[in-house]
Amino acid sequence: AALLAMLRGDLDRDAPLFLFVNIADAHQPWAPVPDGLGWLPPRDGFHWEVGGEDDLWAKWFRDELPLKAREALLAQLSDVYDHGVYQADANLGLLLDRLEAYGWLSGGLRLVVTSDHGEYLGERRLLGHGRVPMPEVTHVPLVIAAPGRLPGSVRVEAPVGAHRLYGALLSLSGVDPSADRALI
Repeated sequence: AALLAMLRGDLDRDAPLFLFVNIADAHQPWAPVPDGLGWLPPRDGFHWEVGGEDDLWAKWFRDELPLKAREALLAQLSDVYDHGVYQADANLGLLLDRLEAYGWLSGGLRLVVTSDHGEYLGERRLLGHGRVPMPEVTHVPLVIAAPGRLPGSVRVEAPVGAHRLYGALLSLSGVDPSADRALI
């Protein structure tokens, strides 16, 4: 609603529009998986309640959950997380549809889609995303679209550090990253 109000407002169509949109559908608390989705079973939403006697997080790490309870927890976490990623993708599509409907996608578009972290869903016997920076949480997707500014489609398998990404994004925006050291 806030984006639509802004796009309908008195924005200067000749000036660049910079949007930073944080789509947090794949973050806790995870929303329920609705009935009828087809590729996932319906599931209750999930949020870690840390502390107290029913602290599943603590029970997981102390290995106090029976095998069936561990398997059920991992299945629920995996499904609500996958649904969150699905919802994030749908919301990004909705955002792009709205930008196109209001004429903001014509000419000069630069789009960067990435994530702040991944999520352990039982890998390495871990849950969540904190404290153990392994590939499951540090290697995240990065998609850059800049029609007319990038040569074709390039897939880079090696990790790209944030410091390299910053300069590349400045360059895509027409800013010489070496011109003003205060920007870096």
